[in-house]
Amino acid sequence: MYGGAVTVRVATAAQLGALDGPVRVVSADGDLASRLAAVRRLAAEGAVAALVLDLDDGPVASVVTAAVEAGAAVVVLPDGEPIDGEVARDARRAADVTQALVVERGGAAR
Repeated sequence: MYGGAVTVRVATAAQLGALDGPVRVVSADGDLASRLAAVRRLAAEGAVAALVLDLDDGPVASVVTAAVEAGAAVVVLPDGEPIDGEVARDARRAADVTQALVVERGGAAR
């Protein structure tokens, strides 16, 4: 699932176990900059990194953009957010656009 250019996944916490391969999750604890640094480290190590969204971090699109640019392959919705809700749609849209831009710039697509 994660070899080559693939779509960044938007998932609920319950869906993480169903994803192919091990996923290293960066929780919503701590400040966003520290969490993005953790995602960047995991991605650099070759791990499949997931960032749990915290709606207090700012606009969903901005946070997801930063996560994908840091190397997140999975964006995890906050507890209670439905996979078909507005937050998920915003996250999916931002992930798709950002991933396309990263690939266009010649960056690594996870």
